Amino acid sequence: MPSHPLRLLSRSRSLLVPALAVLTFFAACSPPVERPTGWAQAYQDVKDTFYKGDIERAIQFSDPIASASPANAFTGKALVLRAVIFAGEVKGYKELEEAYTKGIGAAKNLSTKSQFERVRTDYRQFGTNAGLALAESALRLTKGGSLPKDLALEASYPSVEGPTVLTALNRVKDGATLSTEDQEGAARDAIRKGVDDTLAKLAGGDRSKARASFTGSPYPLKELEFALFLDRELVEAASLFDPKHSSDPTRLGLVCDQADKVAEAALGLLKENPDKDKLKEVKKIQDEIKALRKSVQ
Repeated sequence: MPSHPLRLLSRSRSLLVPALAVLTFFAACSPPVERPTGWAQAYQDVKDTFYKGDIERAIQFSDPIASASPANAFTGKALVLRAVIFAGEVKGYKELEEAYTKGIGAAKNLSTKSQFERVRTDYRQFGTNAGLALAESALRLTKGGSLPKDLALEASYPSVEGPTVLTALNRVKDGATLSTEDQEGAARDAIRKGVDDTLAKLAGGDRSKARASFTGSPYPLKELEFALFLDRELVEAASLFDPKHSSDPTRLGLVCDQADKVAEAALGLLKENPDKDKLKEVKKIQDEIKALRKSVQ
């Protein structure tokens, strides 16, 4: 006669108790896992916040590491990640600013136009701040006229992914206002989208490649490839200061100066290992820098 199901369950539980006791004993005897301390812990906090999609806290936590003097083992990693974040913010705020610029032209009444102008001014300011911060990160990375030879991005692709299209901004472009909640959500999505797209560019592919490449372990970056990536991002940052945006010759010049330095670093690498296609790319970037300088003269 088969045993009653409840009796079988009771018996299995009675066998499980001593097994758990054995596991608990061995767990207690295992050496504790050492937690990182010092700069290692500081950078782990940066990685954790970035993975959670908390971009602002990742910037805050990385600042003392990036500005440490003398530099430590995590300074270069922090600077690379900050360059990615600021480049993403440049993209996000630029898209927001341009959407509200179109919205100003499409809005039907003066109050909406005035509201859009105020919002656009804020996003423009945030974007230019990000552009200058990107230039500062590039300056620190190219200290001495060249890039570090052991560059790596050590961070996981964010668990909270930005959209590929900012649909809410279509309403803005048509002159329609957003609720406060929708406006904040659109801004948050724009930054996440910018960072995700920047990571895709750094990985040399799309978002799926970025997800597979950036998993938290150090991902080595080729020096020349990173120089070209950084220079392209600086050119985009400099465009925020052209006549179509903030029209600020002084700050445009500062960002272009740094873009020129990165281009020179890339040319130095090409002297060691010539590559005609890469040389053409550097020359194209230099032409774009010159065009930006002329646009505000």
